[in-house]
Amino acid sequence: MPDSFEALLRDALVVISAEQPERYRRLARTVAPLRLSLTVGAERMGVESSGEMVCVTVDVVDADVRLVTDRRCVLRLLGGACSLEEAVFSEDLRLWGSVDALLLFYDGLVAFLNGAVRSPPMSGLLARYRKGG
Repeated sequence: MPDSFEALLRDALVVISAEQPERYRRLARTVAPLRLSLTVGAERMGVESSGEMVCVTVDVVDADVRLVTDRRCVLRLLGGACSLEEAVFSEDLRLWGSVDALLLFYDGLVAFLNGAVRSPPMSGLLARYRKGG
């Protein structure tokens, strides 16, 4: 049950890989060179990719990209209520990294979000995540 962001992310990756395999492959290939650190509220985790599979890990100290946001922003993004650009410009989602790393991350995140909003099982995951907060 995805009451934590980490659980939601793990479950979402499984759903996207099954429901939207091309978007999942694009995500995996795009973020493969990066070490990512995600902070959602009090939760911190890392994300790494082999180029074929995306894995949630413990937080990465020497991350190429750091993302900080909150549960409300995650729900808005995954629910299609706002765009990534809107979240960044409103400062609900903050990013740090080199320009090249941020561009790769952006492309990967867009692939993830496009896969998520087009995967019917995501609505159930999001409903459970909303209840968990």
